[in-house]
Amino acid sequence: MDTVLHGRYIVKGNLGIGGMSRVYLCVDNHINKLWAVKKIECKDDNKNLIESEINTLKSLDYYLFPRITDAWIENGYYYIVSDYIEGTSIGDLLQNGRCLKENVAIKYATELIKALEFLHAKSPPILYLDMKPSNIMITKDGTIKVIDFGIAQSIIEKSRCYGTAGYAPPEQYIKGAVLDEKADIYSFGITLYSFLTGKNPVSNHFKQIRLIKKNPKINRHLKELILGCTNYYSSKRFELAEVENRLLNIKGRIKLYKIISFVCIISLFITCVTTVLIKKGDTKMRQINAAKEMIELSSKYVEDGEYTKEGIRIICGYLDGNFLEESAEQAFSYEVAKNYFEIQEDYVSAKRYFERLDLNKYPEVRGYIEVCNEKTGFEDVNLVDIKGE
Repeated sequence: MDTVLHGRYIVKGNLGIGGMSRVYLCVDNHINKLWAVKKIECKDDNKNLIESEINTLKSLDYYLFPRITDAWIENGYYYIVSDYIEGTSIGDLLQNGRCLKENVAIKYATELIKALEFLHAKSPPILYLDMKPSNIMITKDGTIKVIDFGIAQSIIEKSRCYGTAGYAPPEQYIKGAVLDEKADIYSFGITLYSFLTGKNPVSNHFKQIRLIKKNPKINRHLKELILGCTNYYSSKRFELAEVENRLLNIKGRIKLYKIISFVCIISLFITCVTTVLIKKGDTKMRQINAAKEMIELSSKYVEDGEYTKEGIRIICGYLDGNFLEESAEQAFSYEVAKNYFEIQEDYVSAKRYFERLDLNKYPEVRGYIEVCNEKTGFEDVNLVDIKGE
């Protein structure tokens, strides 16, 4: 027979076990909804910590955090009910030396900075104090949630010796030390290092810094950012605003490099094909000239490494007029679709251009089309066939 908690939460399985807690997956028999229910043994040495988590979660109403909806004490245990986050942790993704792609790591890092900005803006500020990949969930739609506020606390409280070795800053190991927001900056920096390398940090700070400096997987700008976050002295670490600005600049450089590389590749392709067609006297020469003209016009409309709406409008004009050679048409349709999807969040237009693509060359388009259908409420009968190929 299923265990029922608090007269309404039916236990359906285990989600995880920690040092002093267990998390269950439960169904609410009042509203037939899944929740995560954390069970924590009541002890004198963790009572304040548990109450801190409850009070912290109750004060949070932000898209990057799960909501707490219920809490009670029963038979010597605390129970905390919060949103069930369906997905996988980044920690699980980074097993066996795997790492995130650079652009994905930057995307998630930018969201983490928003989470810290929200927490630190509270009065008094809330310190998270346990940022690490295993506490960051990726949901089914690709967004992230920051979970497990078991040691989050207000800035005015005395710290204890807790946290995760390597991710916690040096001062967090000192019993009785007063921590500030820079403790979270340190953990953020080490977390970004793990995103990019797939490695857990070592507990020796100075050895860890040497590992960061000599790691060839991390580009110079990201390395400077990580080192600026993980200075031994908290007063010398970057402020959140500095971290955010550097992330935006790095993101812009990557996008600009992508645009430049893409245009250069297409231009080289056009040059090569033009040479061949001139020799053959092929009538497709006009398509090559149209592509050259389109690149020249659209390249004037690039901001922060992405085509602006005007740039996309120009490209779409050439695509919709069937002026381009097939390979160029496919390449630019992909760029336009990604821009509509990621930048403009125009899922109707994105879907229209994704559907032009050859699925053998762009297999990831299946996923994009599925998301577009979900975002717009479309029911695409062809989607089943696409998946079944």
